[in-house]
Amino acid sequence: MREVAILTVGSTFGARFELYVHEIMAEAFGLSKSIVASLSAGIRPEGLNNQEAITYDIA
Repeated sequence: MREVAILTVGSTFGARFELYVHEIMAEAFGLSKSIVASLSAGIRPEGLNNQEAITYDIA
């Protein structure tokens, strides 16, 4: 959930370094490459679980 929030906020503000670092971390924590790519692009990804979806909505 933390990585979902960081990538969502990072994409909103165009924080490229933050996105770079946390894209790696998100994949290491088990998020798929397609979800990470969508979050980094500022797009709501398909396939989020309930907690991740709530985190995305709040962020």
